[in-house]
Amino acid sequence: MPTTCDPAFQALVEGYERGPSKCLLAGLIQRHKNLPRTQRRPYYKQVLLRYDDSCIIRIVWAPEGRTRPHKHDGSSVKIYVAQGTLEQDLFVLWGEGCKLQERFIHLEGERFCEDPETVHRIGNASPLDWAVSLHLFAPPLETMEVFDFTYNEHWIVQGDEDTLGEPPSDAIPIWPKFLLIPEPGGGQGITHGHGL
Repeated sequence: MPTTCDPAFQALVEGYERGPSKCLLAGLIQRHKNLPRTQRRPYYKQVLLRYDDSCIIRIVWAPEGRTRPHKHDGSSVKIYVAQGTLEQDLFVLWGEGCKLQERFIHLEGERFCEDPETVHRIGNASPLDWAVSLHLFAPPLETMEVFDFTYNEHWIVQGDEDTLGEPPSDAIPIWPKFLLIPEPGGGQGITHGHGL
């Protein structure tokens, strides 16, 4: 279903595809590169437009900058890679653990979507270059559920807050007890166990 932000999102995408906006992106990236060390982050979010039914957020990604695994409770998102390359990891969770289900690489100029209930992590695939993406959320983000599989915690962040920072003191366990075990093929899965 079309949203109020769809025409603005399309206009921004077309601007990036035509080329003149590339100069604006270069300036935007340079501003973030020049931030003092104490203000540097893996990624930087800016709300460009917000209506009751949708919003557009631009994210500037530092090299290898990425989110924690999370899901957008109730909001679908369309993403456009304006510059660089993004890596998207999709996770499957069950009552006893989780695993990386699939990894996608999205190149500059690509569009892709994320489902409201999909637990995913997204970030810059490059160790050297910066990336920029546009995100159209419908409806606007009210909350996100953030996951830390290593420490067996999940918590809620409000609105457009990001997934960075320390877990809050009221973070709750994902599984009652957990243990890291090797997955077939060399990855790591997480399952709960009684030996901890």
